Formats: sequence, structure tokens, C-alpha cells
Amino acid sequence: MSMQRQDDVTVRHGGQKRQIPLTRLGMTSYQFDGLNVRRNDAQRILIVRDLHSGYETILRFTPLEYAVLVPLLDHYERPVAAETLYRVAFAEPCSPRDDRRLYRHIDRIRPKLSPLGMVIRSVAHHGYVLLKVEQDAQV
Repeated sequence: MSMQRQDDVTVRHGGQKRQIPLTRLGMTSYQFDGLNVRRNDAQRILIVRDLHSGYETILRFTPLEYAVLVPLLDHYERPVAAETLYRVAFAEPCSPRDDRRLYRHIDRIRPKLSPLGMVIRSVAHHGYVLLKVEQDAQV
């Protein structure tokens, strides 16, 4: 598992470089298996840079999609309970009949992440996990 949070970003202002914490800019940064992922909570976007090609992509999410995605990012390659995702996204406890509601939002996130080689997989009797897969392995 290769996840590393980055806390600072270098900015130039008036010809000088300064280190500013990403949290002060409203952003959180991660390193996932060859991807640099910056999360902007205020705008509900991910800025994803492929470290091999240098290609950068901006992904936009609805408020509920973003609320479901953030815990998966924070627990990259580790399962997150469906009840936890539901409680975070909908601010209410989850009942068995609510599984479909959560699944619909996850189903809308998947196509946005798949061109980057990121997938959300179901974990039987637990919840969901966010993974990076090789482009050839996506089927």
C-alpha cells in the first residue's frame, strides 16, 4: 500500500517561494500508486496527477457523491463499512433498505474514477474499498 499524505505546497508570490499548508488552502493531498490526488472540499473536486505521464485531471462531484468518496480516500485500500459511508453522506443511521440508496451514489462515482485506474469494490458483508488497478486489469 502506497499512501502518503502531503501537508505542504510550494507557492510563488512576488518572486519568492513559500511553503503553505494545503489545509490552509482548503485542500488535502494523497499519493496513491503513481497518482497525486489533491482534494478540494470547498469545491468538491479532486485534482489527480499521474506521476508517470504528468497528465492532470479534474473530477467534479455532487455533494452526496463527494461525501461518500472522502472516507474512501481517507482509508485507501482499506474497507469502509457501508454504515459509516451512509452515516457520513446522509447524516442519519443506515437501515437494510437504505443499501440501495448508497449503492446508487457509489455507482455514479465509479465511471468518474475508472479512467484513472481507480475502482470502488464491494467487500462482502462489510462495505466498500477504493483501489488503484492496472489499466490492463480493468474489465
